[in-house]
Amino acid sequence: MQCKICGGNVKVIISCRMVTCNCMECGKKFSLKEYINEIDEQNLEKIACRPCDRV
Repeated sequence: MQCKICGGNVKVIISCRMVTCNCMECGKKFSLKEYINEIDEQNLEKIACRPCDRV
């Protein structure tokens, strides 16, 4: 995926509290909904298996 700001590589970051899409070049953090149509099957599977009951 490419950053909408600088064109850099965007990586899906799955933390214990949230899932974000982060640009590895400019450091911009995007919400998942901004890239949901571009995420590959492997990352979608990881997101789907993530526990949702964390506080």
